[in-house]
Amino acid sequence: MSTALSSDFSVFQYQSRPEWLIRPDVPQAKATEPPVLLAPKQIFNPPPLAKAQAQLAFLEESVQAPSFAEIYAGRILTSGEEGESVKTVQKLLTQVGFGVASTGIYGKTTADQVKAFQKAWEIQTNGVVGPTTLKALEKAQTEGSPLAKRIAKEAEKIASARGTVGQCYNAVAEAIENQVPAFLSGMHAWMAAEQLAAHPRFREVSVPHDLSKLKPGTIVVWAKGNSPSGHISVCLGKGLEASDHLAPQMQSHYGGGKARAFEPQ
Repeated sequence: MSTALSSDFSVFQYQSRPEWLIRPDVPQAKATEPPVLLAPKQIFNPPPLAKAQAQLAFLEESVQAPSFAEIYAGRILTSGEEGESVKTVQKLLTQVGFGVASTGIYGKTTADQVKAFQKAWEIQTNGVVGPTTLKALEKAQTEGSPLAKRIAKEAEKIASARGTVGQCYNAVAEAIENQVPAFLSGMHAWMAAEQLAAHPRFREVSVPHDLSKLKPGTIVVWAKGNSPSGHISVCLGKGLEASDHLAPQMQSHYGGGKARAFEPQ
């Protein structure tokens, strides 16, 4: 910010000229004449300018985002702030399905995605990142959402109780629709893929070479290939899956179809 003042002193009225503009070493004119004023270059850091500089410094400091250590200590990351911690939060959001550009600026889109994440993870929905939200974001990198955990628990319970073969779609649909309103339809397991892809509470994720690395609660749908129905199951973690029975996590399907994976959000 420039410290130079305008050479136009018309804004200073005689009756209100501040004392700090009057030179004490210059004899002053009679009361009917205006006092001698300092030239602009002779004025150094007048109080109004100093106050403006202090306000600017405060604003610049106030938009600097807190570090993760400061957030865990109680600081709040919120709209208008900028920095590396904002960029990291944006990356964490994107990696768990709440995409936002990694700009390092906490704008409206970031706040909206934070709210969406908070809603999915069933924590206070306020659009700011405090200790609870930050902990959930970091946890979400390796664990399923609360909905995913409930679906996994429900699927394991149903598969254990049934212990059948050939009814995978019916069993998995029951596990899912015990947690969200019914939306799955069709006679064959492979038909679930597009319905899950279109549903707001599920997001499609890349299928790893080893499907046991998927987060618990992830729904795996196998295309029919040369089979009539394909297959559907819920990943339970630890190398297990649940359909209408418990089994080791399927790595390939006999029909030759490819797998698609959907994480509950």
